[in-house]
Amino acid sequence: MGYGAHSLWNNTGQRLYLTPKERLHFLKTAQTFPPEWRTFAELLTLTGCRISEALALKPINFDYSDNRVAIETLKQRRTGVW
Repeated sequence: MGYGAHSLWNNTGQRLYLTPKERLHFLKTAQTFPPEWRTFAELLTLTGCRISEALALKPINFDYSDNRVAIETLKQRRTGVW
């Protein structure tokens, strides 16, 4: 099993991401939950952001006129990377 830069697995063999089929199942299941939970699940799935990144979002991060969301990434381990 390979552990390349875009691998489904980390260097200890643990899964990192969902497969496309699992993502579809997750989104389908999310449809059965209240709107705020469904929206949160869709945000995570469609942006690929981390839970903590999504929880840190504020209304100012959303540009409804352009259908965009600005998410500050935590992966770079420094602030100000959007």
